[in-house]
Amino acid sequence: MRPRTVRFAAATTAIGVALVTVVVTVLHPGGGDTTAATFASFAASNDWTVVHLLQFFGMALLLGGLLALFRVLAGNRERLHWLGFFGAVAAAVALVLSAVVFATDGVANKFAVDTWVSAAPAAKPSRFAAAEALRWLEIGTTSYQELMLGISLALLGILIVVTRRLARTIGYVLGLSGLAFVVAGWMIGLDGFTPTDSMPTQLAYIALLVAMIWLVATASRIRQTESTRVRGSEPGEPTAVPTQRTAAQDAAEKQGLA
Repeated sequence: MRPRTVRFAAATTAIGVALVTVVVTVLHPGGGDTTAATFASFAASNDWTVVHLLQFFGMALLLGGLLALFRVLAGNRERLHWLGFFGAVAAAVALVLSAVVFATDGVANKFAVDTWVSAAPAAKPSRFAAAEALRWLEIGTTSYQELMLGISLALLGILIVVTRRLARTIGYVLGLSGLAFVVAGWMIGLDGFTPTDSMPTQLAYIALLVAMIWLVATASRIRQTESTRVRGSEPGEPTAVPTQRTAAQDAAEKQGLA
């Protein structure tokens, strides 16, 4: 395990989590009580595309960090290879689904709601139906995205617990985050976007951020310990004492050569 790579990957994931959280809570426009009110709010936003581009960038950082963690933690050990492989595949699938989610929501949805708002009264029902269909596509891909992200985090948690090179509690926190994402994805798939499904999603992001910050701190301590071992022996470790040749040994060697 390379502590520097672990620290960098965990920090990248933490930055991605923070970026996604800040964008969603601060910059993302709120919805409405009805689908029509939600679409009107989307249409009124002037920075809708930029906000969703930032969301995708944050998610890419998050999932890229996870991919790096799977690579460095699983390594070449055969018994961990498949665990790391399937975790990395789940993270990669989640990244692809994220691209679909934010392309649909950030670009296609914006065009659809803008067209609906500016359409003639006779054309509004068909334009609304088109925007609603895109919204359903967003719901479906978001559901699968959160399911795959949750599976990836759960496998990463198991990997950390099994390797025992890092604090096992970090693995348990990642498992909690993964389970919360799976629950959120399941709820979104059943009922769409509701205030209820936001609770497990928020829990998942908080647990993930805590785990990544903890992982950065742990990897830093490991690196400092390894640097100390390189500079000198650990306390209690035997120190090699150089041997000294006596005059008699030198004389015997000379006679043997003569």
